Amino acid sequence: MELIFTCPETSQVFYTGNFEVIDNHGIKTDTAGNKILEAKVALVDPCPFCGRMHVYHANELACPLSGRF
Repeated sequence: MELIFTCPETSQVFYTGNFEVIDNHGIKTDTAGNKILEAKVALVDPCPFCGRMHVYHANELACPLSGRF
């Protein structure tokens, strides 16, 4: 599965399936009843735009199924 990432250096968007979930603390429910994944997602390969390795909080990523980018 590919996720949608934004390079924090250039603000360019890219898709990749080369990532790993780290610091996974599972699903949490906020006060409004929304479920949130408490985890980070790290790129396995360097960013195609700046060449750096980025780590994102799961809630920073766009959901490819929701149409929310």
